[in-house]
Amino acid sequence: MPEQILQDELDSAVRNRIRRQAYRLYEQRGRGDGFDVQDWLNAEREIVSRIKSGEAMSLDPQERRARQQAERVRPTDSSRNRKH
Repeated sequence: MPEQILQDELDSAVRNRIRRQAYRLYEQRGRGDGFDVQDWLNAEREIVSRIKSGEAMSLDPQERRARQQAERVRPTDSSRNRKH
């Protein structure tokens, strides 16, 4: 079960990286419509290539901040079990 949670988080992180890269490509093209699939596939190819080359899942600053905020907000197991 913990392995599945980790895999889901990794899958989500990869999808988020691809999404952000696709948006960057869209912006670099001048935000022209009609190339969303091409942008996604190019972004996917770039991100997968980076992962395979050993860049792995190093978080970009935006992703790092979001994860840190989530960690601060997420209640710990002990706080959930505590009676008030």
